[in-house]
Amino acid sequence: MGFSVAVKEIMLDKITFSAGETVFIEGHRGISSYSPEETVIRITGGTVTIKGDALEICEMNADELLIKGRISGIDRRKKGE
Repeated sequence: MGFSVAVKEIMLDKITFSAGETVFIEGHRGISSYSPEETVIRITGGTVTIKGDALEICEMNADELLIKGRISGIDRRKKGE
């Protein structure tokens, strides 16, 4: 008796917030909008909005993103919300 399973690559995101000064996002899908007060990042199935002052994208590659500044809030939304 056997069964077949289709394997599909699953991309998960991870968000790490540290001391009100940095946000590290793994598994991002790109930047939707950027300003020093608000940055919107696309993730699998939705977006993450980072609010604050003097926000700066310090490092970015195809998978990881580091934002620094005075972070006042993070809002994660599912697609369609």
